[in-house]
Amino acid sequence: MRVLVDQKSVEVTIPPGSLLSHLVEQVRAHVAGQRRVLENMIVDGQAAPADKLEQWLARPCDLIELVEFRTACPRAMALDTVAAVAALLEDSTQLYQGAAEKLTAGQTGKAMELLLGCLNFYKAAQEAVSQVVLLHKLDLERMTLGDQTVGQATRSLVGQLAEVKVALEARDFVLLADLLNYEFPKITSQWQAILSELGRVLKN
Repeated sequence: MRVLVDQKSVEVTIPPGSLLSHLVEQVRAHVAGQRRVLENMIVDGQAAPADKLEQWLARPCDLIELVEFRTACPRAMALDTVAAVAALLEDSTQLYQGAAEKLTAGQTGKAMELLLGCLNFYKAAQEAVSQVVLLHKLDLERMTLGDQTVGQATRSLVGQLAEVKVALEARDFVLLADLLNYEFPKITSQWQAILSELGRVLKN
């Protein structure tokens, strides 16, 4: 089996019967020493699909001829992630406004679809923050955002989303509509501010 990292051949030693996951760990450790991270993987000419990655990692290396890895600078990758999620949040306004309108019109099913889309954007923002913090060992309590730390702002946002869960479980659509109209604009704005601050710190 040949292994290429950024189109350069790399010698690896893996025991017979090893799985692709073992190779990935070896290559990840190899590039970490060069202050790089794995970005994607191509196995015998096929890019590994994100939704089936676990299945791919369970493939025996003995049945694979060529694995190509692409790496990236961790800081650049983090900046790309932050920018991509910030762009997603730009679309959240249309979703929560639409959900509020559908609730008012009694179209609960459609409102829930729009709400789920918006919540997925917020979840992506939360995951992006967690990944960037973990990868770059950032201390959110030392980063400020107005009169609070970024850590406090993040926890506050998670708490606000818990109110949405309570309203949904109680099927209190009046409360939910109020949250969509009055709280969601603030939530979106706050996530955008957090991502902006993370981007600023990463660039410095």
